[in-house]
Amino acid sequence: MRFDKVVLAPGPWASSPACRALTKSLDIRVKKIVSLHLDLPLHDGSAAVLFLEDDAFLVPLRHRGHWLFSYTCTEWDVSPDQLPSGISESNLREARSTLGRYAPDLASMMGSGRVFCDAYAAAREPIVQVVGNGGNVVFAGAANGAGYRLAPAIAVEAVRLLSQNAI
Repeated sequence: MRFDKVVLAPGPWASSPACRALTKSLDIRVKKIVSLHLDLPLHDGSAAVLFLEDDAFLVPLRHRGHWLFSYTCTEWDVSPDQLPSGISESNLREARSTLGRYAPDLASMMGSGRVFCDAYAAAREPIVQVVGNGGNVVFAGAANGAGYRLAPAIAVEAVRLLSQNAI
């Protein structure tokens, strides 16, 4: 297949060899994301709890039957292809310390969890811009962990840019 215009949305693979020629000037870094599971009962009134001072949250995952705690891990410049499959001891200590400031009894209940990574822009705002010399490729991403919330607006801007740059 051949396309005249494309949106490049590689997520944490923005700096991979396949994308690097188009993204190297965008100042994107990749940060590890850590979330831990708490096996606590969920109730009808269970709601998310935000810990704004620590940029952390605790949310009920009804479909999985447990809570998810996520805190701001500060491990930068990781590769999605070389990320360890499990949570490190230091990640577990950091998570327990963060949650322990708010709910000490819950902090000791964390054990399992998940790790991945996300792309972050230096300006801490998503990047949506034409890349390359042809005017027919728009990069959309580096949403700083908020891509799931900002995806509709990012898509609208990407389409707008592609529409402006007629080939």
